[in-house]
Amino acid sequence: MLRPRKTKTDFFAPMEDDIKQFWVALSGVSSAAPRVIAKRMATRRSFAHRIDLWDSTGEKMVEHVAGVEDFELAMGTFRAAWERWPGANITLQAGAKVIEDTRQVQTETPKYPLA
Repeated sequence: MLRPRKTKTDFFAPMEDDIKQFWVALSGVSSAAPRVIAKRMATRRSFAHRIDLWDSTGEKMVEHVAGVEDFELAMGTFRAAWERWPGANITLQAGAKVIEDTRQVQTETPKYPLA
């Protein structure tokens, strides 16, 4: 007895269904992924160390360059900012304490000049 020959449509029909199901599943995952990630991640607003860029007078902060938890990483970030903006006023702070400062140090005039 002769078997009926399979046509191209008979051969590819199961594959087309599989591909359609795959794309439907993939689109569902990709549309849900941003919501899942947003629920798990929260933007941090406070860090142990902060690196700031100040104006030329050194009195007004122009830009918050970075916030870092680790001290060594904060020092590396400060040095990288210092090399990136030579001559700029940059500070590394831990809370209110200034650890590193590229601003000009203001020295007091001596009360009794020598000459």
